[in-house]
Amino acid sequence: MDTKKQKKSTARIFVLFARKDDSFDESFAGVALTRAQEKVMGQCVDRSGVTCWTEETCLRGWNGPLDEEHHPEVVYIVFRGGHAQGSDPSSAEFDPELKAACATRDQAEKEVARGKSNDESPIFVKECHIWKASFGRVLSGANNRGEVQVSMYGVRN
Repeated sequence: MDTKKQKKSTARIFVLFARKDDSFDESFAGVALTRAQEKVMGQCVDRSGVTCWTEETCLRGWNGPLDEEHHPEVVYIVFRGGHAQGSDPSSAEFDPELKAACATRDQAEKEVARGKSNDESPIFVKECHIWKASFGRVLSGANNRGEVQVSMYGVRN
């Protein structure tokens, strides 16, 4: 019997969403590594009729410190619902529901498989999507002004 407990990652990241005030439709806006970066990214998303909100979550599959010097170049965000990355946003029947943030594609695929085996919703089958994202990149669809890059320190590039 293995008495070792699997050590859970304590690395935390911020996943941003853009919510339309009139319809409450939501879309993925980007990921931030630091609180300063999250704040400036949120300011890029916020505008008349759209509010940014953030969900802080664990970065699964990352070992060691997670900071400005030690972080993956990209992360993989697992959503249930929403639309596939690169597809037409109007094709989504449901808003994206954050299921996991992962340091590797392999880890993200495991989370999708785990989610399918633990699906609690037999009536509404929501498809899972994996999005590849870079820290600090505000998606063009989220800010209506083109893509914006924000540094780890909260400075817009």
